[in-house]
Amino acid sequence: MVNITTGIGVDNTSEFFAHRADDGRVHYLADHLKETAKLAAEFARTFSAERMGCRVGLLHDIGKYQRVFQERIRGKNVRCDHSSVGAWLSCQEKKKDIFSSFCVAGHHTGIPDMGTNASTETMPDLMGRIKKVARDQRVNIDVYLDEISIPAIEIPEWLPKLPGPKTRFSHAFFIRMLFSCLVDADYLDTEAFMSPEKERFREHTSIEELFEMFRQYIGRWDNLAGELNRIRSNILYRCLEQGTNQRGCYSLTVPTGGGKTTASMGFALRHAIVHGLERIIYVIPYTSIIEQCSDVFRDIFGEESVLEHHSNFSFDPSEAEIPSENAIKMRLASENWDIPIVVTTTVQFFESLFSSKSSRCRKLHRLARSVIIFDEAQLIPLEHLYPCVAGIVELVKYYGSTAVICTATQPFLDRIIHFFDSENPIRELMENPVELYEKLKRVTYKHIGSQSDEELAGQLNQQSKVLCVVNTRKQAQVLYDLLEGEGCFHLSTYMTPNHRRRVLEQIRQRLKDGLSCRVVSTSLIEAGVDVDFPYVFRQETGLDSILQAGGRCNREGKNDKYKSIVRVFRSSDHPVPQYVKRRQSAMNYAVRKYGSFDNFDTIKTYFEQLRYYVDEIGFNESRVYTEKHSFDEKGVLMNHVNLNFRKCCDSFRMIEEQTITIYIPNEDNIELLNRLRYKDVSREDLGRLGMDSVAVYKKHYQLLERCVEEVREGTDVIAAILWDTSQYTEEKGLNIEPKMGTGFIA
Repeated sequence: MVNITTGIGVDNTSEFFAHRADDGRVHYLADHLKETAKLAAEFARTFSAERMGCRVGLLHDIGKYQRVFQERIRGKNVRCDHSSVGAWLSCQEKKKDIFSSFCVAGHHTGIPDMGTNASTETMPDLMGRIKKVARDQRVNIDVYLDEISIPAIEIPEWLPKLPGPKTRFSHAFFIRMLFSCLVDADYLDTEAFMSPEKERFREHTSIEELFEMFRQYIGRWDNLAGELNRIRSNILYRCLEQGTNQRGCYSLTVPTGGGKTTASMGFALRHAIVHGLERIIYVIPYTSIIEQCSDVFRDIFGEESVLEHHSNFSFDPSEAEIPSENAIKMRLASENWDIPIVVTTTVQFFESLFSSKSSRCRKLHRLARSVIIFDEAQLIPLEHLYPCVAGIVELVKYYGSTAVICTATQPFLDRIIHFFDSENPIRELMENPVELYEKLKRVTYKHIGSQSDEELAGQLNQQSKVLCVVNTRKQAQVLYDLLEGEGCFHLSTYMTPNHRRRVLEQIRQRLKDGLSCRVVSTSLIEAGVDVDFPYVFRQETGLDSILQAGGRCNREGKNDKYKSIVRVFRSSDHPVPQYVKRRQSAMNYAVRKYGSFDNFDTIKTYFEQLRYYVDEIGFNESRVYTEKHSFDEKGVLMNHVNLNFRKCCDSFRMIEEQTITIYIPNEDNIELLNRLRYKDVSREDLGRLGMDSVAVYKKHYQLLERCVEEVREGTDVIAAILWDTSQYTEEKGLNIEPKMGTGFIA
């Protein structure tokens, strides 16, 4: 490094610069390429591709050897596309290196689509960009030969070479993982130059130390009284024993209330130590329960070892101007998941896995040699099921990871996993899930037929402690209005995350104190939310959701299961949502066949029938990868095997319908909202504001346009601030009703 204004401290005679800091320091290009190559090789070593990691690291900024770039970095107002030059160079050798070419081309703007021979030099795809460089006679980077030496392409031996769609999928996946190594290495070396003080925030507790903390935590389980606690303890120690098994894909089928969260973490820690794995990634379907799970892990391991990463989480919850060291540590860890324990959402995980964007792909190489736990795996959206499973299998088969498919019910993933990897079948961690399921039955299910809102509310009002789960937010609000007496609560995603958390705390406290507590909720309360009611009502839906709702009844097994009734009903006042109809039909078929909701054969038949309803393509390899179908409605696999990374990214949306974020003002966020009006907010600011926001579909947003200030980017509405606060109540959250007034921020 050198200060170009004084010339003091010259330790490198190179005239080629990679970066220039505001204080005048310069980052020499050769130094940056070599350090990036070193880091990328280290990251790629986890999947035996260190030579390729080194290669892409040296190639990525080689275009900065152009004279025009050196003029630009010294202050001349000229444009220079340096990344396309490296992409072009990697394909000039006798053995064309398409792997490095994709990585280098996209290390700033994201992995491009492949393009075709018909692509022109004006097109942003890889073929077009290579043609543009090839025809630009001004490109001359031969001077790099005096400073660096680029190793030849060396494809890992494990990467399949036989022709076919599965091989092409693996090649595309390898490009993603190699790209991740490059992007992270580039970011880190640039950060080390620009902000060297951040390095101290990247040190973390070892897996061995975390396991010792875990053992101390579970020591209290040894003397707990009661049959249910004994069963939970047996499940935990079974998982710890199984942790010594070989790496692979496992299922953990434990009914609701069996302690899956702690047991699966025990397996993961033991397994990571035995096999030298580097981190544990816990993937959860809903943000409504991720906070609860993260709190459990932070209680065991401390705040500094657990990253909670999802759209609503703020890495600095305080209002202090200077963030805490742990807040800085968590923010940095969120960029590349360089931390022992990550708790994230299904959406964050899989949308990153199939993204083309540099920032989202940066963390992907951290998935290699990790234990990845997919909690409530039956909730993976059916329309993306094949791409999701294909990605899981790829990580297990080629990248040294172990996957745990963790569920309270028995999904049909075993056959799908076998299709994508016939050599390594999924293995169950529990010795006898059917017997375990019978032992852990704590409720009785009863169908009570069709119910109007008035009839249903009448039954709820007769109980002092009762939970009712319905399919839509609108129905939850209508039903709540019919409840009587004190201790009535409403829960839905029309409420902000902070609001839901406060309400759940009140619910738990009233249940603990034996006070009346009537709750109407959408499905957000079902999966993993730790509440225990003596009576539960559940509107008809998929069997897996009904059983999850049942897990909120007699959770601790303190009451007779025949007196703990989960009443299933059909609504006569509200139509069945389209997204529920498939699951409802499969549920009715299975329940009619076996006459029971919680018989193990009923559950198995439900999932088989669900697959029958949606799957017209089966396991036809040539069609799975080349056509859109019910388990891959957007053709994600098709785009992936054709190396169309941006099309793949655009087609993979786990939350398909677009939403607009509405921020709800309160006394704690007024200053941040004022800054938002002027777009003077950081990512951490948006994280804090996200805890006081509601995402609404565009069709519902239109009803509220007169009640909000719009934050615009050009002509696009990117967010809104609710100025008419009467539209948001402590009882029901956001009320979707039009009122007078409008405004916008351009």
